[in-house]
Amino acid sequence: MSESDRPKEATYLIERADQLRAIASPVRHRIIAGFEGLGRCSVRDLAEHMGVAPESLYYHIKHLAEAGLIVPAGKRPTERRLAQLYELVSRAFEVGVEGANQEFRDAYADMAAGLLRWAGRAHAAALRDPEVRQSGDARERTLMQFHPRLNEEALAQLNRRLEGLEEFLRDNEDPGANQYAVTLVVSPTRGET
Repeated sequence: MSESDRPKEATYLIERADQLRAIASPVRHRIIAGFEGLGRCSVRDLAEHMGVAPESLYYHIKHLAEAGLIVPAGKRPTERRLAQLYELVSRAFEVGVEGANQEFRDAYADMAAGLLRWAGRAHAAALRDPEVRQSGDARERTLMQFHPRLNEEALAQLNRRLEGLEEFLRDNEDPGANQYAVTLVVSPTRGET
């Protein structure tokens, strides 16, 4: 499928456990974030963007491609050969958990844990970086956690506001600006301490 045939704004529904396992690694979350920032690119472009050696990415690219989350997107000539280009299958992913079997739910839990590890690493790095604005309206680092007791009406309102935030983030994306990790988790805490 050529790029012009591929629906870039459509949300890609992740429905298979192997797809969730493919993105359970924090490295693969960084790769996906790299593709979000760069768009169609080669592994070498992605590695340069991430500040890692290209050789360290091929294994992860293979797994993401086998899971159908990134796709080949043409070739570009380089000094020595044609470089394979890749891109995300979609700019938006959604995980369909409702009615899923236990294998899928376990893979989802592993994927969520990987996403949270990556967010924690990014946040810790921002704390250590003296160039990151730590306060003010344009601060670059925020950490919040709340434990509210919400009825169904309030929970529905929260979810609508989070969907509005997602829309805001997508609508205000600037390819020339810094990239930020925004990780949100809403979960019941039944029996958790």
